[in-house]
Amino acid sequence: MRTFFEINRQSKIGYKKLSEADLGTGTSHQTHIGLFADTLEFINETHKTSSAKLIYQNKAKELVCLLNYIENPDGSFRSPKIRKGDNTELEVDGVKTNSVVGEIHEIVKSTYLNENWYLLWFGLQNTELVFYLFRQNSNEYNEILALIPTFSNSGRIENTDSNFVPILKYLETKTENSSIEFLQELELIAQTDEVPIKLIKPRFFDIEKAKLNFAITGKKGEELIAIYLEKLKFKKQISNYKWINQTKETGYPYDFEINTNGGDLIYKDVKTTSYTFEQAMIFSKNEMSFIKQSANYHVYRVFDLKEENPALRICENISTLSNTLVSNISTFETEIFKSEIKLNSLKLAIAPTNKLLNFNDKIILT
Repeated sequence: MRTFFEINRQSKIGYKKLSEADLGTGTSHQTHIGLFADTLEFINETHKTSSAKLIYQNKAKELVCLLNYIENPDGSFRSPKIRKGDNTELEVDGVKTNSVVGEIHEIVKSTYLNENWYLLWFGLQNTELVFYLFRQNSNEYNEILALIPTFSNSGRIENTDSNFVPILKYLETKTENSSIEFLQELELIAQTDEVPIKLIKPRFFDIEKAKLNFAITGKKGEELIAIYLEKLKFKKQISNYKWINQTKETGYPYDFEINTNGGDLIYKDVKTTSYTFEQAMIFSKNEMSFIKQSANYHVYRVFDLKEENPALRICENISTLSNTLVSNISTFETEIFKSEIKLNSLKLAIAPTNKLLNFNDKIILT
């Protein structure tokens, strides 16, 4: 699967060694960091406030980016810079956050104050800026040096350069791997259409892309289970199976029907995630109601889909949870109906580690 965060193809990759003034450690009291104008040609605004990622030590943080261009006497603009900002600019929905510049200043002052620091930046397809902070005595510096042999105190990488593709892949992967929590949240949003109230909210572009990715993830999970069930059938461990959504999405509250050797019919629902087993599973109200009515309903949890060896764990006692939930949902619906309010839809995020659930041991899917 391709990485989620793809670099804007109009974006050049800029980098520079940060001065004492940039780092806020000098005597100039400078509150901005200057960038190179031709690395941000895809940005049309001369004053832009948006979210941005700051990656440091393999961890991405969503921050406010305050981007301005210096205005010339003739009214034209030059030399983009990112600013630290004041308290008013750093307040989002009544909550104080931090800017990219402010975060860099805090990191440097609290860690390796006397070392050389570098900042690398680029834009994503959604026009969000990504800043990659690293110090000279670090693994990241050595990795960058290996990809950019001509690395110096400042420069830019263009798509015509021979090393553009390797550094591009490196940065896209770095952004992806450092943003796992953000991506896990997007995977849940893609299934529920509910955006949590957070300081930095995912943009429409990200949510729509996450929905497309999750559709692929769900289909891939079912394909892996079809292969798994075919092996069980070949070994005569089951009599037969039917893949409900093989040709199109049916909207059924399950994905497979299994005929056991003993003549029983078991319904199998595949819950797939690109990430770890612990990622929450999403169930609709209709799924929960069906589970409560069916004695033979199993959940196939497919996880680590992005890893080399995706895995499966099976839960055969999901009804222990649905019995409680469906009763509570019915009570809730009855109460709100008394207020002339109708509940149109309801989706539940349930952790596989819930104490009421019991998943079997891990099975490697190949």
